[in-house]
Amino acid sequence: MKKITITKEAYDALNALRGDRETFSDVILRIAKRRPSLQEFAGILSEESGDELERIIKENRRKHAITRKARMERIIKALDEP
Repeated sequence: MKKITITKEAYDALNALRGDRETFSDVILRIAKRRPSLQEFAGILSEESGDELERIIKENRRKHAITRKARMERIIKALDEP
């Protein structure tokens, strides 16, 4: 066991999330282990930022495909050598 100090606001927020039979430790662990859903990120970027991010991702995928192809060609060549 460890003791921690939290503000009244944090206590009230945790208490509001606590189920009937949950301890504060249960609530903290539940929150800490929670993975956000993709829907929570909807609308976080402007249209311009989203377009730029999409462009960068496509470019990185293109570059990766080129390097992957070159790597495979080197591997095949090395395997064909005596």
